[in-house]
Amino acid sequence: MPFPGAVSKQGVSSMQGYTDRLRNLGMSDVQIKRMADSRQLPQNIDIVAPADGFILARNISPGQHFDHDMEFYRIADLSRVWVVAEIYETGCAVLPLVAWHRST
Repeated sequence: MPFPGAVSKQGVSSMQGYTDRLRNLGMSDVQIKRMADSRQLPQNIDIVAPADGFILARNISPGQHFDHDMEFYRIADLSRVWVVAEIYETGCAVLPLVAWHRST
């Protein structure tokens, strides 16, 4: 290497590979940068879900080891749902043929 402390092209590509692997495991860019700056492995890693929703299943616990293809949580997207209801004939006059409701 021409300069002390310089990183070769091969070193840069391997560092990018490590960063990509950490990102694929669910680490945020902030966590990766914090780890690189401190040069210390964190005790805990916060993994943020890529979507909002209702948790249907939790397949992991604190301290548990995991593989890259493991499903941690199953999350249901409730932004659009179907409702099937039985309505008395007297209530049909109040509802239009198709009723839409938005909830926030």
